[in-house]
Amino acid sequence: MRNKQDSFGNMIKNHNFTKELKDFEYEVKFNIKNYDLNILDCLKEIERCLKNNLQFLLYKFRGGDKLIAKVDIFQKDKTEYSFFRYHGAKMLKVKKHRIIKTKPFNIFKNDEALLIDKNDFSKKLSHLSYRFKRHNYSLLHMNEIIKILKSPKVVCIGEMIKTRVKDFILDLKDGRIYSVCISFCKCRNNIQRQLEIEYSGYLDGFKRINNNEKQIINQTLQLSKFIYDKTSLSLEPTIERKFDFVNLNTLHNKINHPMFISGPHGSGKTTLLNKMLNKNDKLFTKNNFEIDFVKEFPSIKSLSHFERSLIRLFYRKFRTDYANSITKNIYNKIILTDRSVYDSIAYINVYKKLGWISKKEFKKLNFILKGLAVGNPNVIILNPPCEVIKSRLNQRKIKGKRGMRDAMFKHEDTDLFIHLLHNAFKRFKHKPDIIYIEDNSDEEIGKILSQIKSVTS
Repeated sequence: MRNKQDSFGNMIKNHNFTKELKDFEYEVKFNIKNYDLNILDCLKEIERCLKNNLQFLLYKFRGGDKLIAKVDIFQKDKTEYSFFRYHGAKMLKVKKHRIIKTKPFNIFKNDEALLIDKNDFSKKLSHLSYRFKRHNYSLLHMNEIIKILKSPKVVCIGEMIKTRVKDFILDLKDGRIYSVCISFCKCRNNIQRQLEIEYSGYLDGFKRINNNEKQIINQTLQLSKFIYDKTSLSLEPTIERKFDFVNLNTLHNKINHPMFISGPHGSGKTTLLNKMLNKNDKLFTKNNFEIDFVKEFPSIKSLSHFERSLIRLFYRKFRTDYANSITKNIYNKIILTDRSVYDSIAYINVYKKLGWISKKEFKKLNFILKGLAVGNPNVIILNPPCEVIKSRLNQRKIKGKRGMRDAMFKHEDTDLFIHLLHNAFKRFKHKPDIIYIEDNSDEEIGKILSQIKSVTS
């Protein structure tokens, strides 16, 4: 039996196995939350949990097949490019990601290809060519690779230093082979620690029930669940890619200002803010100072429109200053704040059109706006169609969750007011510091993330 296992080991070490779907990789990702271990300690912990196992046989590489590389990340539409050197040879990895929702973990199905410098391959990788048997790769001249990276719409996202160690695991039941890879990636002094369990292929001579994608996914999940249950690495299932890590940390480095969410009442600002916080908690945090004027200042209902506008204006000035001040003390976070000076501008203009404030009062408010030096903060304006706003306001009234507010400001819920306010916010659409959206969907949040880089730089 020992001789047979050694034979398997030599075949795996020499990549003498078959990968039936070379265009794709199937992998499960985990974040490693045990921060006390270095990268080799993490690999040793994987080796420990597989020791004496009767199904999964571990084949260790000397030094964990360690690789350290500087990786430049690029993007074009939904395609990700990683440019790096492998054993001194320049190559470009081209990836498209797809996530298959499965239990107990999601699994990545990545469309992947390697473009390798033809000259480097012959000079530096000829002795390692057997390692590329299971990859979809092409040999190109370096100027062809550079041409791809300089083509229109290809954007440089950032760079990282990637340290990777890995071993292979053989499933003795069906001859399938998996790589267990620990990667520590550093970008802007932050480190992403991940374990990746990837299907690599199979050895001939084993009996398999079938050889389709579904079976590959099921077996990859089975091994992943085994390691997840047995290690002390404090693993956390994740769908964060290297691209996500570099992109977010590059954004963090460029953040100089907080961001504000503005728009008509009933537009869905609170929902948008909460979704941004929940889906991107590594990038966003919330301004923790807020006054609910309806609950904490009920006498506001007895004030004139001018007086209410004045109080709100100074309150928004304070929140802007406060958001700017805490930005300096919160590392790598964008401070999200509900409402901005643009809300005051929009509402004041509608009040003037409806004759709720006089020309003299309007001039005073505008004079104060300039005198306060609020400036133009980076703002997301959420301005849905009028019918959407009316529908949301009606739903609120039916649910009765904001009864006091509805009674106090019912004059602002009329069709005319909603129409004028929508147009007032629409006037800001093309300002350079504005991200203008019309709904709070995940797709629009994606647009916000893609624009933040230029808006906050």
